[in-house]
Amino acid sequence: MMRRLLAFLVVALIGAVIVLSFYGNNGYVLLHYSPYTLETSLTFFGFALVLLVVLVLLLLRLVSFSLLLPRSIHEAIRGRRDRRAKEALARGLIKLAEGEWNQAEAEITRQAPQHSAAVVNYLYAARIAQRRGNIEKRDHYLRLAYGAKPHSEVAVLLTQAELQMEQGQEAQALASLMRVLELEEEQPRGQALLVELYARLKDWPSLYPLLLKIEKSKLVPEPRWLELAVQAQRALLAKAAGQGLDALQSAWSDLPKRLRHHPELLQ
Repeated sequence: MMRRLLAFLVVALIGAVIVLSFYGNNGYVLLHYSPYTLETSLTFFGFALVLLVVLVLLLLRLVSFSLLLPRSIHEAIRGRRDRRAKEALARGLIKLAEGEWNQAEAEITRQAPQHSAAVVNYLYAARIAQRRGNIEKRDHYLRLAYGAKPHSEVAVLLTQAELQMEQGQEAQALASLMRVLELEEEQPRGQALLVELYARLKDWPSLYPLLLKIEKSKLVPEPRWLELAVQAQRALLAKAAGQGLDALQSAWSDLPKRLRHHPELLQ
């Protein structure tokens, strides 16, 4: 915009000079501001006006550049650090794929605080720490992931729950997954992990309603879904049978039609 304005003024001045020269008249300008008086030709006044505008524009650009310079330097430094952090993450993931756990952890964590998505570094580091059997360090990385900006609490909780399940920490994993579903009630990965956790805990009264809820979403493969549904109903029918015939008949009537024909449940 500034360049266009400057170009317009220059062209206008040149046009004025040409016209005045063609008529042999440079024009006359008289400026009076007591006690000062300025007399000059229109051509000189035009040149002086353009020069003044140019100087003002240059001054404005200089001031703007001076004000923005610290910010530009800061952004350049931050961008460089972020690139170095991404390169370190890439090297770490390569080492992870090669099974070099020590080198992978070192690369992934070295530049993690400088990474714009540091949560990714810390989640990978937590997985590596658990693979190496260092649960205390795993939890340390998970805490760092919680504090990373920007971060996703759900992603951290899901990773935490998965690692806790792998480690046999069912109670802690259950708490993590409950928090996930508190934040996002229909979170797919959270529901799938909770299914497996309920099955491991043999919490059939909690498992079966969850299986019915996610049946159409296919979060759990069909063969696995049917296997778990049958296990849960076998346990629930056995419990109902212990409460009497009426309870058993009520439980049977609540079964979906396709489960009523399953050989295990019929038996």
